[in-house]
Amino acid sequence: MSFHRIKVQPVGIERHQPKKAGVFYHKLVQSWQHSQIGHRSQYSIERLLAFQDYHQRVSLSRAITVCIVTPIPAMLAALLVDCILLQPLSEGWKANYALWIRVFLDAFAVAMGLTIQVKEVIVTDAISHTGAAVIALGTAMAYISLAILVAALWRFPIPFFGVLSVVPMVFFVCFLTTVVVGPYLLISSPVLRQQIKSQLVIVGTQVLVAIIFRSSVRFSTASQLFSRLRSSL
Repeated sequence: MSFHRIKVQPVGIERHQPKKAGVFYHKLVQSWQHSQIGHRSQYSIERLLAFQDYHQRVSLSRAITVCIVTPIPAMLAALLVDCILLQPLSEGWKANYALWIRVFLDAFAVAMGLTIQVKEVIVTDAISHTGAAVIALGTAMAYISLAILVAALWRFPIPFFGVLSVVPMVFFVCFLTTVVVGPYLLISSPVLRQQIKSQLVIVGTQVLVAIIFRSSVRFSTASQLFSRLRSSL
């Protein structure tokens, strides 16, 4: 009996590479899921359960009082800011110091609100009360300085100021939050880094809503103005 030698060649394993369209779709869906505020305890059932737990620990009158009194400070702050009288815009940005005071107070209030929102959901004592005040004050000062610079170099009043100024304010808040918390602590604490990252997504979503809302209001006002001009011709 004779034996024949058979050469065996290694068979390569065919690997199916994922299609680029599928990878892009997966990343798009993942980014959409990460951007959902409802997945981070914002406006979800968890808030309702937290309120139910609070109601079980305190009296009904106290729970109702908290719901009624909570928005009062923000309303009073808005009314007090509107009580500051403005000069005619035709007198220029230098004469309208009252406007810059109002803008500064508005920026301080918004920055303080954003900072407290982040402070309450991250690692305890990562941002102190003094740190929150520093972030809000620094944001307001940087914000008003940028606004005055734009008004002096470009034009006054600044066109679409309510829309264009949202992104710089959030940038100042994020930058000063990083400085106050400390880059070393952010690098050494993955938990804190992930918490702040999640809150920045929430703040970014809120900023996007504010931009869309203000833009729609401006567009609606401009459309009504053009309609009136067209009808008068």
